[in-house]
Amino acid sequence: MQVYIIAACARNRVIGINGTLPWSIPLDWKYFLDKTQGRTSIMGRVSAVEYPTNEHRPVIVISRSWQAAGKTAPHTEVATSYSHALELAAARNLPEVWICGGASIYEESLASAHKLFITRVELDVKGDTYFPEWHDHFDVLESREEHDEDGT
Repeated sequence: MQVYIIAACARNRVIGINGTLPWSIPLDWKYFLDKTQGRTSIMGRVSAVEYPTNEHRPVIVISRSWQAAGKTAPHTEVATSYSHALELAAARNLPEVWICGGASIYEESLASAHKLFITRVELDVKGDTYFPEWHDHFDVLESREEHDEDGT
């Protein structure tokens, strides 16, 4: 099974503040949705709250409190750890999974990931959640696109 990481981070590696993205970039959101459509995603509880699940975008939430808090969602499974999430995905014979956050899930998945799809947001923003250092794990750039703030 292939493990892919997908994320957007600012120049200072910020990926969130108060449980949300510190920017809104419609073109990048479309890229994210296109990449994860028809594929299973693995993410932590905070990331899962805003995630658009459906039968074409199932999710495995890593949380020890998700079900205890009475949270359920269609097309969602709950794992208690990253390794448990991979076991659930392997049991379903998935060819790939997409790691979609948060910071601790990204950190734990770096060693087992096959590819990193990262959007570098050319901003320095304040935040409380950071993407881990990835340069030691991924050093081959396959493609790069640059866009202005309006997506052009």
